[in-house]
Amino acid sequence: MTESGRVVLFCDVAAEVWLHPADVAFGKAVISTYPSWEVVEGVHVMPGTTRWAEPEEIPVDWWVAGRSNEYWAGD
Repeated sequence: MTESGRVVLFCDVAAEVWLHPADVAFGKAVISTYPSWEVVEGVHVMPGTTRWAEPEEIPVDWWVAGRSNEYWAGD
């Protein structure tokens, strides 16, 4: 969860960000860089400003259809 309230998939080791689970693939990440750490307008992943999203904060379209609300990343 970003400071602006946007849920993203974030690899803090390489500063890679995916805006939707369907985008997760080699070469499709947005690379956030110092000093702004911006990934899209108004959304940044500046160190110390992100947190894990709560299950109820995860967008509905990120849940796997037909899997009884099983979260996509839970595989």
